[in-house]
Amino acid sequence: MINYRLSTKSNPRFKNESIRRLGDCGASRTACFLLATLLWLGTGSSSYARDSAASIAAPASARTADITLAATDIQPDNKPDVDAQATKGKNGEFLGIQEGFPGDLKKYDGIVEGIHSFGVEWVRMYWNWSWVEGSRGKRYLVPIKIAVDAAHRRGMKIIVLATGAPAWANGGKAQDYPPTDANIQDFAAYTAAIASETGADAIEIWNEPNAAGFWASGPDPMKMAHLQIAAYSAIKAVRPQTIVITGGLTEVYLAPQTFFKNMIAADPQFIKSFDAVGLHPYNEPTDPLLPGSSGMKNVMTVQTPAIHQMLVENGRGNVPIWFTEYGVATYGQYSVDEAAQAVYLSHFFQGLVDLRRQGINIGVSIIYMLKDWSAYQGKSDQPFFGLLHHDGSEKPAAAVVRDYAAAKYASTGIEP
Repeated sequence: MINYRLSTKSNPRFKNESIRRLGDCGASRTACFLLATLLWLGTGSSSYARDSAASIAAPASARTADITLAATDIQPDNKPDVDAQATKGKNGEFLGIQEGFPGDLKKYDGIVEGIHSFGVEWVRMYWNWSWVEGSRGKRYLVPIKIAVDAAHRRGMKIIVLATGAPAWANGGKAQDYPPTDANIQDFAAYTAAIASETGADAIEIWNEPNAAGFWASGPDPMKMAHLQIAAYSAIKAVRPQTIVITGGLTEVYLAPQTFFKNMIAADPQFIKSFDAVGLHPYNEPTDPLLPGSSGMKNVMTVQTPAIHQMLVENGRGNVPIWFTEYGVATYGQYSVDEAAQAVYLSHFFQGLVDLRRQGINIGVSIIYMLKDWSAYQGKSDQPFFGLLHHDGSEKPAAAVVRDYAAAKYASTGIEP
């Protein structure tokens, strides 16, 4: 039996009453989600709740696991605050949301305002190099600049995800192929232009380079290390205050800890060429704190500590780890229902606390994403990671994010 306790007594982690009541559920995973469905949706329909709980039942291996996700009473201890950026404000200082930015630039201000309404202080913006520089040296950075300015007007910060390559830089291939060796410096120049011409607060170097979906030639730790080194050097030369993050590694068979270890081994300059390590702790379609599916090691609970230990061994133990993308789909392949999405996000937030209690410097986390891309329910789960439905109405997870963002930050717990 799995004991899903979120905390309800001396240290309530969420203001939302339904989340606190869910914390009393010390039963099986299915029973907890049965309660979650009734609490969140208020249907009173036992048949709906039963069907919903069954739809997200754990795999056999997970159902028989004996794991406690979190102690019910986490009290601050005497450990030093290991988060170098902590200001003892609200969790929203270290939380953000990603959203797609369309071709209509007039919509950007509204998108950023929608993110701002959750009480978070970070925006993550995906922007493929091929969209910026279709011809070598002719860059169109206006969309990024508009988004950056919209965030800064609200006192927010922005991560620009610099990824992909135009055909002229990757041998005439599709945009998810990396640049050729001869064009690595061109990519570095593109990232430097983002820093100097838009004022982006942070730049993430590539998206999920350990996954073939974003590195179509097949993951290559050595080449990614060289790309990181070149970009870091170029960015720091023009705007030293820009935070440079390694490309977020995700749950695939070339595990993040293996990929990261191979990048360290590839070039001694790599370990000096980032301000933060990016990870994407997806665990689809399972709870973020449970063992990974198909034998993959959980990114949040297993691989994050392993990568932190590599940083320690290489003299960079105080470097923060940023979870630059995490989300839960509510329709399609690898999805769960909306009640489970809310629970999984609450467990993700508890995971941040648990990692900090281990002395790991956890920096900014980004929720993927603000709103569903579409109302059309096909087979893919990709359009349905939103905290909001396509029509703008809220899913239950929206309240979880809002409550967490408003809570007081503490390095060893979430204080009421």
